[in-house]
Amino acid sequence: MFDELTNEDNYNKIPIKPVAEALPEIVGKINKDEYHMIIDSGSQATIMSEKYYNEIKEKSVQEILELPVTNLSIIGVTGIRSKKIDKQVMIEVEIENKLFQINFLVVKAVNLGIILGCDFLREHNATIDFEHSRIKLELDREVLNVEFNESNYESEDIVNGIKLIRCNYINTLVSEDELKNSWNNIEFLCKTQTENMKDKHNDEKDKQILEILKHCEVKENEDLNKLKNILIKNQDIFSDEPGCIKNYEAKLNITNEKPFVGRSYPIPYSKREGVRKEIENMLKGDIIEESDSPYSNPLVCVVKKDLSLRICLDSRNLNQHIIPDRESPINIDDVLKKFIGVKYMTSLDLSQGFLQTQLNKESRKYVAFVFEGRNLQYKRLPYGLNVSTALFIKGLNKVLGHDLTEFVTTYVDDILITSNTYEEHLKHVDQVLSRLKEGGITIKLKKSQFLRKEINYLGYVISAEGIKMDQSKIEQIVNFKRPTNIKELQMFNGLCLYYAKFQRHYGYLIGQLNHLLSNKIEWKWTEKEEKAFEQIKTDFLNAVILKHPDFGKPFYLNTDASDLNISGILYQLDENNEEQVISFYSKALIQAQKFYTITEKELLAIVLTCKKFRSYLIGHPRVIVRTDHKALTFLKSCKLTNGRLLRWALALQEFNLEIEFVKGKENIPADILSRTTQKDSQNSVEKYSIKVLYSKIDLGFRDSEIKEILRN
Repeated sequence: MFDELTNEDNYNKIPIKPVAEALPEIVGKINKDEYHMIIDSGSQATIMSEKYYNEIKEKSVQEILELPVTNLSIIGVTGIRSKKIDKQVMIEVEIENKLFQINFLVVKAVNLGIILGCDFLREHNATIDFEHSRIKLELDREVLNVEFNESNYESEDIVNGIKLIRCNYINTLVSEDELKNSWNNIEFLCKTQTENMKDKHNDEKDKQILEILKHCEVKENEDLNKLKNILIKNQDIFSDEPGCIKNYEAKLNITNEKPFVGRSYPIPYSKREGVRKEIENMLKGDIIEESDSPYSNPLVCVVKKDLSLRICLDSRNLNQHIIPDRESPINIDDVLKKFIGVKYMTSLDLSQGFLQTQLNKESRKYVAFVFEGRNLQYKRLPYGLNVSTALFIKGLNKVLGHDLTEFVTTYVDDILITSNTYEEHLKHVDQVLSRLKEGGITIKLKKSQFLRKEINYLGYVISAEGIKMDQSKIEQIVNFKRPTNIKELQMFNGLCLYYAKFQRHYGYLIGQLNHLLSNKIEWKWTEKEEKAFEQIKTDFLNAVILKHPDFGKPFYLNTDASDLNISGILYQLDENNEEQVISFYSKALIQAQKFYTITEKELLAIVLTCKKFRSYLIGHPRVIVRTDHKALTFLKSCKLTNGRLLRWALALQEFNLEIEFVKGKENIPADILSRTTQKDSQNSVEKYSIKVLYSKIDLGFRDSEIKEILRN
């Protein structure tokens, strides 16, 4: 009897059925059809049979996001593997009237149905209550109580979980044929530990790509799979670690080779361990290296928004010896003019941009530092040098080339891709990612934005409609506390000045505060300053959207002058004859300008406004200056014996200006923010051409010759 019981051959002949166990089962809706889903906390993954997936895909109205999977199988208690899994999908499932975005592995040739594994349960902080037959799930900080049924399954179509079994464990007491249909406790398999780490890294990238695709703004007939394939093809460049630009080395040109030593700053004990870890990471990442340099710069650690540390140099002393490089990013106002007519935008965030630039060996000794007695030096371009931006721009331009500038905008390490059509944009994105890949540059996928119709760039929100302020910047201005000294007022001025183009009266209001910037007068904040300060903040709350210009239409200029400031508006009229503001300009008058006559101030407003918007107006066939002051008419007929008036006349010569004199209260643009409709007022408008005034002036003449010509 004992021999019979211990003889394993006998067991192989006995048909053994899986034990029927009670499993929680909930109901979810996909495409309005109900599906029974098994809750299995023993399963390491959430899976769906290929049969179910094909059925769902066929009925789905919306596109299902799908990504490939490599080197993955599932295994049950027997150690028998499934066929390799080659895809994962994201499907929207409705549970208790709430929509869950669930990632499923699609398993071939096995009728598993749908299993919600521990990855799903962990993500939604699930708690299974068998006593009350319900499961608690968290979604968007809301707790859902979902009732489940406990059913006994003997069908081979269902998996019942028992315990986690290692992939190399095989239960020899059960026949193989019976066990092929018993898929208990799913486990991922990889051939080697190295492959496992690689797959884990790729899985993270796949999740990030899925997350990127979820936020793309496309129409129903636009296929996201094309973008997905582009991202997968170039996924090697997606990394939070800096890459290294190929075939380019930055060189520091130094005026004085005499070694200098900067006194190191004490680093708080609470941050020293973090600095040690960061230095070790930088050594491993080939960012810094051991050094024997006689130079030394003070080390500074900066706490970033995510509370991690960034190691920087205080390079003020070194900067005094570096020969400047005048390469610089293009003017922001010129950048913003490139977005006319764009409908699709993608922004790329480079991973620690400057650190992707290799320093040549001769330059590394200059960027050395000492920490806890260790002499170290940068191998890459550090932050804080007065040439860091210029040298990085050169490297990035070398990678991207100059043939992509029509649809690629770079501002230091911020890259923006803009296109007019969907297919065109996919082509542009692929070109840029391919160039970055070839050049060895990495980007942060989590901080990049793909296929957006509205995007944050350089502190602005850009769309096909126009340009508006970033809401977070408006909040910074509105929440700015009343300045108590010159430094705080300078900070407020700097914050507002960046967005002055959105406010017509900014120059006038800030002019009522600027007298406090002088060290020669006592700081005295009165009701007058408080009123101006609060009005500036209120105006920014009501900031308008600045429209993109249409170069097929006339431009309109409306200018104004007061005792303290000048202002101007550049706008166009739409099909309904309504004003579409392109930009505002305002400037507080300096002391000498305050003594000008009102006519001179009006002329100054026109001259400076034309200068501000020169890139829009130069060469344009029709620029209409609307004014209720005959300053320009006066300039036409007066004797230009005054040097200042002569310079203004010469400055206005390059523009094709027409004057529309609007009498009295018909001068509507006093308040452009009201968006008042411009009705046809031809009967009250006198038109003048300013071209005649300048027809004989040649900018190559000397002042004396010009005066003589004008006198005659």
